Amino acid sequence: MELDPRNAAIAQQAATTAGLSQVEVMTADAALTDCYQGMAPADLVLACGIFGNITDEDIERTVDYCSQLCDTGTTIIWTRHRGASDRVPLIFGWFEKRGLSGDGCRTRRRGSASACTASRVGRSPWPSVNACLPSLAMTGSEERAPT
Repeated sequence: MELDPRNAAIAQQAATTAGLSQVEVMTADAALTDCYQGMAPADLVLACGIFGNITDEDIERTVDYCSQLCDTGTTIIWTRHRGASDRVPLIFGWFEKRGLSGDGCRTRRRGSASACTASRVGRSPWPSVNACLPSLAMTGSEERAPT
């Protein structure tokens, strides 16, 4: 899901070129749950470039929605910087609280982006986002503040 149509076109072309016929790139606002209607459960969920730009409350809410897109075996790949306000351990905890195990965290150096993954473990999924009301915003804060 990518809001900028230029980025979405590049991502779709890259997937097509790589022969990834099951990858679908949508041009839409990822903060609106109606965009996900009919798409769950996903095998792979990417939540990259999000968690460093929203509040802790909104990160936890996003983790909650991500878990609704999953089924047993789904992998969620997410990123978060490891700067002075390192929230990575807290985010791992939120994923684990929802039944997702942390598979690893890779950091080149303190302050750089971290590529972290969490995989669904042997539990049935929460009610799917497909059951959510259309146009329900994933984030509740009007003001977005980096944390």
